[in-house]
Amino acid sequence: MGQRLENRVQLNEEQKEAKTKIFNVPISVIVGKAGTGKTLLACHTAVTNLQDKKHGKIIISRPNVEAGDTLGFLKGGVKEKMSPYTYPLEKNFEDIVGVSAYEKLVADKKIEIIPVGHLRGVTFVDSTVIIDESQNVTREQLELIIGRLGKGSQIFFTGDIKQCDLNNNSKNSMTILKELSEYLSDSEMCYIELTTNHRHPIIDKVLTFFEENYDKVLKKVAG
Repeated sequence: MGQRLENRVQLNEEQKEAKTKIFNVPISVIVGKAGTGKTLLACHTAVTNLQDKKHGKIIISRPNVEAGDTLGFLKGGVKEKMSPYTYPLEKNFEDIVGVSAYEKLVADKKIEIIPVGHLRGVTFVDSTVIIDESQNVTREQLELIIGRLGKGSQIFFTGDIKQCDLNNNSKNSMTILKELSEYLSDSEMCYIELTTNHRHPIIDKVLTFFEENYDKVLKKVAG
């Protein structure tokens, strides 16, 4: 790969502990409310896998359902079409390794962006796979994704069930992943919930307000 990759972002203590738990598990689920660093943890661990030559590639994907658009409505190739959806992932990688190093990883196909809908027929070989915003993955897509896992590879699912944008929330994959983690052994699957906010400290108060008062506010507006 040429130059040695450098992890420029420090994880907090909760993330460091979580990283040790997910590091050698084939399937990991990282959940938590907004601002807890779910995606950062997955990206950070994926970079370490590349550094240590544990895996030779990172595959990133996420469903594109929140705006009601499909890839066909956006110009360009797959990367350009996926860019609005994968921006948070790409930004995390840029922060972790630097912009030029990230761009080189993409150019060398050490990092690949694949839409969830294009995963059929793909086998994840020698790869760290990140499925971001997994609360918007349907049951059918979840079965498809896990069925792509090849020997020696890992999948990280990140998400927050409270941010689900699916029309039918009963198909939300996060509840299925929770039950699956209870069915499989700890060495086969890890379910981690992050609680520490790593963004602005006001976020916790704002989220608590919405959780406790949102219905009251709606009634006032309607009334």
